[in-house]
Amino acid sequence: MFSNTSQVNSQFSNYGSKDFNIKQHWKMNLIMACLLLKVKVLYMDSDIYLLRNPLPFFENYHNLDFVAQEDMHCICAGFAFFWPTVSTIKML
Repeated sequence: MFSNTSQVNSQFSNYGSKDFNIKQHWKMNLIMACLLLKVKVLYMDSDIYLLRNPLPFFENYHNLDFVAQEDMHCICAGFAFFWPTVSTIKML
């Protein structure tokens, strides 16, 4: 699942570039590994900061499989909360 991590660099990657896509794939693999362990996952990019604990907010949506930020009418992979459900695992 985590082979080829040497391809992931720590530099900024432009949206849609090969490096960006490698990082997105690696990120989804990491989230998947946590979900398979039945762990809830709050993922956020490093440029997001919190003013208060978001976990009580997400618990209001416990009937969903995941909650994510919207970005131009698409799901933004930069801020999301995942419950370890069969549907979430199939989606990823």
